[in-house]
Amino acid sequence: SFTVQYPEGRFVVKLPILGVHNVMNALAAIAAAYAVGATEEALIAGLEAANPVSKRLIQYSGYNDCKVID
Repeated sequence: SFTVQYPEGRFVVKLPILGVHNVMNALAAIAAAYAVGATEEALIAGLEAANPVSKRLIQYSGYNDCKVID
């Protein structure tokens, strides 16, 4: 999850896709959608409904509590 601060306030997005680079992609999408009038609710709903690409960034539990990302 990450917090977005914009002129009207701030909101939290729980992005269901791993990686800081995907947060950057989400921020770019937020900026573009906000510029054409998207509401905060629509931005949150759209990003939280995002689906990762099949067979990418799948997280598995490994030995000794480590995480393996395929």
